[in-house]
Amino acid sequence: NDVMTVSAGEPTSIAIDRMPGSKTLRVYGRMAMDATPETDHISIDDPAEFAAVAFKQLLEQHGITISGRARAEHVVSQDTRSFNEILHEPMDLAQLKTMGKGEPDAADAVCSGSCDPAKIPHSLVVVGHISPTLLEDIVLTNKSSLNLHAELILRRLGDRFAFDPSSGSFAQGARVVRQFLIDAGISGDDFYFYDGSGLSSYDLVTPQATSKLLQYAATQPWFADWKSSLPVGGVDGTLVGRFTQAPLKGHVFAKTGTLGEARALSGYLDCASGRTVIFSIMVDNHAPHSHADEATMDKIVAAIAETN
Repeated sequence: NDVMTVSAGEPTSIAIDRMPGSKTLRVYGRMAMDATPETDHISIDDPAEFAAVAFKQLLEQHGITISGRARAEHVVSQDTRSFNEILHEPMDLAQLKTMGKGEPDAADAVCSGSCDPAKIPHSLVVVGHISPTLLEDIVLTNKSSLNLHAELILRRLGDRFAFDPSSGSFAQGARVVRQFLIDAGISGDDFYFYDGSGLSSYDLVTPQATSKLLQYAATQPWFADWKSSLPVGGVDGTLVGRFTQAPLKGHVFAKTGTLGEARALSGYLDCASGRTVIFSIMVDNHAPHSHADEATMDKIVAAIAETN
Protein backbone atom coordinates (compact mmCIF):
# COMPACT_ATOMS: atom_id res chain seq x y z
CA ASN A 1 0.00 0.00 0.00
CA ASP A 2 1.73 3.13 -1.25
CA VAL A 3 -1.28 5.44 -1.06
CA MET A 4 -0.57 8.85 0.44
CA THR A 5 -3.20 10.70 2.43
CA VAL A 6 -3.52 14.34 1.37
CA SER A 7 -5.49 17.28 2.66
CA ALA A 8 -9.24 17.47 2.33
CA GLY A 9 -10.36 18.88 -1.01
CA GLU A 10 -7.28 17.81 -2.94
CA PRO A 11 -7.66 15.48 -5.94
CA THR A 12 -7.85 11.74 -5.29
CA SER A 13 -6.08 9.46 -7.75
CA ILE A 14 -5.59 5.74 -7.10
CA ALA A 15 -3.83 3.23 -9.39
CA ILE A 16 -3.09 -0.50 -9.16
CA ASP A 17 -0.09 -2.42 -10.50
CA ARG A 18 0.61 -6.16 -10.59
CA MET A 19 3.55 -7.95 -12.15
CA PRO A 20 2.60 -10.78 -14.56
CA GLY A 21 2.12 -14.03 -12.61
CA SER A 22 2.21 -12.28 -9.24
CA LYS A 23 -0.52 -12.28 -6.60
CA THR A 24 0.82 -9.10 -5.04
CA LEU A 25 -1.01 -5.86 -5.86
CA ARG A 26 0.67 -2.50 -5.47
CA VAL A 27 -1.90 0.20 -4.75
CA TYR A 28 -0.50 3.71 -5.04
CA GLY A 29 -1.47 7.33 -5.54
CA ARG A 30 -3.15 9.81 -3.22
CA MET A 31 -6.45 10.04 -1.38
CA ALA A 32 -7.93 13.14 0.20
CA MET A 33 -9.09 13.11 3.82
CA ASP A 34 -12.72 13.73 2.80
CA ALA A 35 -12.71 11.49 -0.28
CA THR A 36 -15.52 9.04 -0.89
CA PRO A 37 -14.57 5.34 -1.10
CA GLU A 38 -13.17 4.17 -4.45
CA THR A 39 -13.92 0.75 -5.92
CA ASP A 40 -11.81 -0.86 -8.61
CA HIS A 41 -11.84 -4.28 -10.29
CA ILE A 42 -8.92 -6.52 -11.19
CA SER A 43 -8.63 -9.66 -13.26
CA ILE A 44 -7.67 -13.03 -11.80
CA ASP A 45 -4.33 -14.18 -13.22
CA ASP A 46 -5.18 -17.90 -13.01
CA PRO A 47 -8.94 -18.37 -12.45
CA ALA A 48 -8.64 -22.15 -12.08
CA GLU A 49 -6.01 -21.86 -9.36
CA PHE A 50 -7.98 -19.11 -7.65
CA ALA A 51 -11.08 -21.36 -7.58
CA ALA A 52 -9.05 -24.26 -6.16
CA VAL A 53 -7.53 -22.10 -3.41
CA ALA A 54 -10.91 -20.56 -2.53
CA PHE A 55 -12.56 -23.99 -2.45
CA LYS A 56 -9.81 -25.38 -0.19
CA GLN A 57 -10.17 -22.44 2.19
CA LEU A 58 -13.94 -22.83 2.40
CA LEU A 59 -13.65 -26.53 3.16
CA GLU A 60 -11.10 -25.83 5.89
CA GLN A 61 -13.32 -23.12 7.37
CA HIS A 62 -16.03 -25.77 7.72
CA GLY A 63 -13.73 -28.14 9.63
CA ILE A 64 -12.69 -30.37 6.73
CA THR A 65 -9.01 -31.31 6.77
CA ILE A 66 -7.27 -31.00 3.39
CA SER A 67 -3.86 -32.56 2.80
CA GLY A 68 -1.57 -31.07 0.20
CA ARG A 69 -2.02 -27.76 -1.54
CA ALA A 70 -4.55 -26.33 -3.96
CA ARG A 71 -3.32 -26.31 -7.54
CA ALA A 72 -4.66 -26.06 -11.08
CA GLU A 73 -4.10 -28.35 -14.03
CA HIS A 74 -4.54 -26.89 -17.50
CA VAL A 75 -5.27 -28.87 -20.64
CA VAL A 76 -2.63 -28.29 -23.32
CA SER A 77 -3.86 -28.80 -26.85
CA GLN A 78 -1.98 -31.42 -28.81
CA ASP A 79 -3.43 -30.13 -32.09
CA THR A 80 -0.58 -28.66 -34.16
CA ARG A 81 -2.87 -27.10 -36.76
CA SER A 82 -3.19 -23.31 -36.98
CA PHE A 83 -6.33 -21.45 -35.96
CA ASN A 84 -7.26 -20.88 -39.61
CA GLU A 85 -6.85 -24.55 -40.47
CA ILE A 86 -9.21 -25.55 -37.67
CA LEU A 87 -11.64 -22.69 -38.36
CA HIS A 88 -12.13 -23.55 -42.03
CA GLU A 89 -12.44 -27.30 -41.59
CA PRO A 90 -16.01 -28.13 -42.62
CA MET A 91 -18.27 -29.67 -40.02
CA ASP A 92 -20.76 -32.46 -40.56
CA LEU A 93 -24.02 -30.60 -41.15
CA ALA A 94 -26.01 -33.50 -39.70
CA GLN A 95 -23.92 -33.20 -36.56
CA LEU A 96 -24.88 -29.55 -36.16
CA LYS A 97 -28.56 -30.31 -36.73
CA THR A 98 -28.51 -32.62 -33.72
CA MET A 99 -27.21 -29.91 -31.39
CA GLY A 100 -28.66 -30.42 -27.96
CA LYS A 101 -30.21 -33.77 -28.92
CA GLY A 102 -27.26 -36.01 -28.12
CA GLU A 103 -26.43 -37.91 -25.00
CA PRO A 104 -26.24 -35.76 -21.87
CA ASP A 105 -22.83 -35.10 -20.50
CA ALA A 106 -21.79 -35.92 -16.94
CA ALA A 107 -23.04 -32.62 -15.54
CA ASP A 108 -26.44 -33.08 -17.19
CA ALA A 109 -26.68 -36.58 -15.73
CA VAL A 110 -25.80 -35.37 -12.25
CA CYS A 111 -28.04 -32.33 -11.98
CA SER A 112 -31.05 -32.55 -14.25
CA GLY A 113 -33.58 -30.58 -12.25
CA SER A 114 -32.12 -31.72 -8.94
CA CYS A 115 -28.88 -33.15 -7.64
CA ASP A 116 -29.71 -36.80 -7.10
CA PRO A 117 -26.90 -38.68 -5.28
CA ALA A 118 -28.14 -41.92 -6.83
CA LYS A 119 -27.09 -40.63 -10.25
CA ILE A 120 -23.48 -40.15 -9.17
CA PRO A 121 -21.65 -43.47 -8.96
CA HIS A 122 -19.34 -44.02 -5.97
CA SER A 123 -20.00 -40.51 -4.65
CA LEU A 124 -21.82 -38.89 -1.78
CA VAL A 125 -23.25 -35.44 -2.43
CA VAL A 126 -22.80 -33.25 0.63
CA VAL A 127 -23.64 -29.92 -0.98
CA GLY A 128 -25.26 -29.37 -4.37
CA HIS A 129 -25.50 -26.33 -6.61
CA ILE A 130 -27.56 -26.10 -9.80
CA SER A 131 -26.26 -23.54 -12.27
CA PRO A 132 -28.57 -21.22 -14.24
CA THR A 133 -30.01 -22.56 -17.47
CA LEU A 134 -28.37 -21.74 -20.80
CA LEU A 135 -31.15 -19.26 -21.58
CA GLU A 136 -30.72 -17.52 -18.22
CA ASP A 137 -26.99 -17.20 -18.87
CA ILE A 138 -27.54 -15.84 -22.40
CA VAL A 139 -29.98 -13.25 -21.02
CA LEU A 140 -27.38 -12.16 -18.47
CA THR A 141 -24.63 -12.16 -21.10
CA ASN A 142 -26.56 -10.02 -23.58
CA LYS A 143 -28.28 -7.67 -21.14
CA SER A 144 -25.06 -6.84 -19.29
CA SER A 145 -22.61 -7.48 -22.18
CA LEU A 146 -20.48 -9.93 -20.19
CA ASN A 147 -17.34 -10.78 -22.17
CA LEU A 148 -16.26 -13.62 -19.87
CA HIS A 149 -19.57 -15.43 -20.26
CA ALA A 150 -19.37 -15.07 -24.05
CA GLU A 151 -15.89 -16.62 -24.03
CA LEU A 152 -17.00 -19.52 -21.85
CA ILE A 153 -20.02 -20.22 -24.07
CA LEU A 154 -17.73 -20.29 -27.12
CA ARG A 155 -15.44 -22.86 -25.51
CA ARG A 156 -18.42 -24.88 -24.33
CA LEU A 157 -19.61 -25.06 -27.95
CA GLY A 158 -16.20 -26.38 -29.02
CA ASP A 159 -16.29 -28.98 -26.26
CA ARG A 160 -19.88 -30.09 -26.82
CA PHE A 161 -20.34 -29.98 -30.59
CA ALA A 162 -16.93 -30.07 -32.27
CA PHE A 163 -15.77 -33.03 -30.16
CA ASP A 164 -12.58 -31.14 -29.48
CA PRO A 165 -9.86 -33.44 -28.07
CA SER A 166 -8.43 -30.49 -26.15
CA SER A 167 -11.74 -30.04 -24.29
CA GLY A 168 -13.18 -26.84 -25.65
CA SER A 169 -10.55 -24.72 -27.37
CA PHE A 170 -11.54 -21.31 -28.70
CA ALA A 171 -10.56 -22.46 -32.21
CA GLN A 172 -13.07 -25.33 -32.14
CA GLY A 173 -15.70 -23.05 -30.66
CA ALA A 174 -15.14 -20.51 -33.44
CA ARG A 175 -15.42 -23.36 -35.94
CA VAL A 176 -18.85 -24.30 -34.59
CA VAL A 177 -20.02 -20.68 -34.74
CA ARG A 178 -18.69 -20.27 -38.29
CA GLN A 179 -20.53 -23.36 -39.54
CA PHE A 180 -23.73 -22.24 -37.80
CA LEU A 181 -23.59 -18.82 -39.48
CA ILE A 182 -22.87 -20.30 -42.91
CA ASP A 183 -25.81 -22.68 -42.39
CA ALA A 184 -27.93 -19.62 -41.62
CA GLY A 185 -27.16 -18.26 -45.09
CA ILE A 186 -24.44 -15.79 -44.16
CA SER A 187 -21.43 -15.51 -46.45
CA GLY A 188 -18.20 -16.75 -44.92
CA ASP A 189 -16.51 -13.67 -46.38
CA ASP A 190 -18.69 -11.31 -44.32
CA PHE A 191 -17.28 -12.25 -40.93
CA TYR A 192 -14.18 -13.54 -39.16
CA PHE A 193 -14.51 -14.41 -35.50
CA TYR A 194 -11.42 -15.19 -33.46
CA ASP A 195 -13.05 -15.27 -30.03
CA GLY A 196 -16.39 -15.18 -28.25
CA SER A 197 -16.38 -11.68 -26.80
CA GLY A 198 -15.31 -9.65 -29.82
CA LEU A 199 -12.31 -8.23 -27.98
CA SER A 200 -9.74 -9.55 -30.48
CA SER A 201 -8.46 -7.12 -33.10
CA TYR A 202 -8.81 -9.97 -35.60
CA ASP A 203 -12.61 -9.99 -35.29
CA LEU A 204 -14.40 -8.60 -38.35
CA VAL A 205 -18.07 -8.50 -39.30
CA THR A 206 -20.23 -6.54 -41.74
CA PRO A 207 -23.59 -4.95 -40.90
CA GLN A 208 -25.04 -7.17 -43.63
CA ALA A 209 -23.92 -10.33 -41.84
CA THR A 210 -25.37 -9.11 -38.56
CA SER A 211 -28.68 -8.18 -40.19
CA LYS A 212 -28.92 -11.57 -41.90
CA LEU A 213 -28.32 -13.32 -38.58
CA LEU A 214 -31.08 -11.27 -36.94
CA GLN A 215 -33.38 -12.11 -39.85
CA TYR A 216 -32.55 -15.82 -39.59
CA ALA A 217 -33.23 -15.77 -35.85
CA ALA A 218 -36.68 -14.28 -36.48
CA THR A 219 -37.66 -17.45 -38.38
CA GLN A 220 -36.58 -19.88 -35.67
CA PRO A 221 -38.69 -21.48 -32.91
CA TRP A 222 -36.30 -20.03 -30.32
CA PHE A 223 -36.77 -16.45 -31.53
CA ALA A 224 -38.92 -15.26 -28.62
CA ASP A 225 -36.30 -16.43 -26.11
CA TRP A 226 -33.52 -14.85 -28.17
CA LYS A 227 -35.30 -11.52 -28.46
CA SER A 228 -36.02 -11.50 -24.73
CA SER A 229 -32.28 -11.69 -24.05
CA LEU A 230 -31.55 -8.38 -25.80
CA PRO A 231 -31.37 -5.07 -23.92
CA VAL A 232 -34.57 -3.01 -24.24
CA GLY A 233 -34.32 0.70 -24.95
CA GLY A 234 -35.05 2.82 -21.86
CA VAL A 235 -35.87 -0.30 -19.83
CA ASP A 236 -32.89 -2.51 -19.00
CA GLY A 237 -29.38 -3.72 -19.75
CA THR A 238 -26.91 -1.60 -21.68
CA LEU A 239 -29.80 0.39 -23.23
CA VAL A 240 -31.39 1.48 -19.95
CA GLY A 241 -30.09 5.03 -20.46
CA ARG A 242 -30.91 5.28 -24.19
CA PHE A 243 -34.26 5.62 -25.97
CA THR A 244 -35.85 6.66 -22.68
CA GLN A 245 -38.71 8.62 -24.23
CA ALA A 246 -41.80 7.62 -26.21
CA PRO A 247 -42.27 6.37 -28.86
CA LEU A 248 -38.97 4.44 -28.72
CA LYS A 249 -38.95 3.47 -25.04
CA GLY A 250 -39.65 -0.24 -24.79
CA HIS A 251 -39.60 -0.66 -28.58
CA VAL A 252 -35.87 -1.05 -29.31
CA PHE A 253 -34.47 -4.54 -28.72
CA ALA A 254 -30.78 -4.39 -29.55
CA LYS A 255 -27.25 -5.38 -28.59
CA THR A 256 -24.67 -2.68 -28.08
CA GLY A 257 -21.04 -3.06 -29.11
CA THR A 258 -18.17 -1.06 -27.63
CA LEU A 259 -14.47 -1.68 -28.21
CA GLY A 260 -11.69 0.90 -28.35
CA GLU A 261 -12.88 3.51 -30.80
CA ALA A 262 -15.60 1.39 -32.41
CA ARG A 263 -19.31 1.48 -31.58
CA ALA A 264 -22.23 -0.63 -32.81
CA LEU A 265 -25.93 -1.16 -32.27
CA SER A 266 -27.92 -3.96 -33.93
CA GLY A 267 -31.33 -5.44 -33.30
CA TYR A 268 -35.08 -5.13 -33.77
CA LEU A 269 -37.20 -1.98 -33.84
CA ASP A 270 -40.96 -1.57 -33.47
CA CYS A 271 -41.95 1.17 -35.93
CA ALA A 272 -44.83 3.67 -36.00
CA SER A 273 -46.67 1.52 -38.54
CA GLY A 274 -46.61 -1.51 -36.28
CA ARG A 275 -43.97 -3.22 -38.39
CA THR A 276 -40.81 -4.62 -36.84
CA VAL A 277 -37.61 -3.90 -38.76
CA ILE A 278 -34.04 -5.12 -38.40
CA PHE A 279 -31.14 -2.67 -38.25
CA SER A 280 -27.38 -2.79 -37.79
CA ILE A 281 -25.26 0.33 -37.32
CA MET A 282 -21.48 0.20 -36.92
CA VAL A 283 -19.21 3.19 -36.37
CA ASP A 284 -15.41 3.29 -36.56
CA ASN A 285 -13.03 6.05 -35.41
CA HIS A 286 -15.07 7.01 -32.36
CA ALA A 287 -13.69 10.22 -30.89
CA PRO A 288 -12.54 9.70 -27.28
CA HIS A 289 -14.53 11.59 -24.64
CA SER A 290 -17.34 12.23 -27.12
CA HIS A 291 -20.82 10.73 -27.46
CA ALA A 292 -21.57 12.34 -30.82
CA ASP A 293 -21.57 9.03 -32.69
CA GLU A 294 -23.90 7.43 -30.13
CA ALA A 295 -26.30 10.37 -30.46
CA THR A 296 -26.19 10.02 -34.25
CA MET A 297 -26.93 6.29 -34.07
CA ASP A 298 -29.92 6.98 -31.83
CA LYS A 299 -31.21 9.58 -34.31
CA ILE A 300 -30.87 7.03 -37.14
CA VAL A 301 -32.95 4.54 -35.13
CA ALA A 302 -35.58 7.20 -34.46
CA ALA A 303 -35.72 8.12 -38.15
CA ILE A 304 -36.16 4.46 -39.16
CA ALA A 305 -39.03 4.07 -36.67
CA GLU A 306 -40.75 7.23 -37.85
CA THR A 307 -40.52 6.52 -41.56
CA ASN A 308 -41.55 2.86 -41.37
